[in-house]
Amino acid sequence: WYLKDLQYEYLDDGFKLTAVTDVPCHLFCRMTTTPPRQHSLPSYRRGIALTGDVRFCFVVYEDNEQIEAGDTLTHTWLKAAWPVCETRWFYFLGSILGIPVVSESPIFNFHFPAPPPEPPPPMERIFLSIPNDRTIYQSTGSWASAHDAAAGIIHTQYDPPQS
Repeated sequence: WYLKDLQYEYLDDGFKLTAVTDVPCHLFCRMTTTPPRQHSLPSYRRGIALTGDVRFCFVVYEDNEQIEAGDTLTHTWLKAAWPVCETRWFYFLGSILGIPVVSESPIFNFHFPAPPPEPPPPMERIFLSIPNDRTIYQSTGSWASAHDAAAGIIHTQYDPPQS
């Protein structure tokens, strides 16, 4: 089997992992909080010892079985929330028809983020009155109009005297 797709979904109380494989199989998610260790093992190729065979291993881990029973193409795991800003490493291993398979997925890491911060309180705008230190002077001449609302006549100081 090989891993075709891996999706993360954040939930209120943790997260959900969904994996899709190319053939029906039953998977386990091997997870750890300790970064995987890397070491080189000598391997022999045509009688020559080579030291470039890199291996990764999990020292302390937990195996999480998929929720679905039996061999499936889609595999789901629900994990409870762990401490904020903690990183976990994991990979998948499995079996087909109950027989363990040597195939394994690559190693992934998942950082559980902090929830978003509370929104700031709404901004209050306060307008303070400032005493005015300027004075507007009015000249002796008045340009204001006086209206006679009943007759619709506009009276100004420049009209000729009425007889």
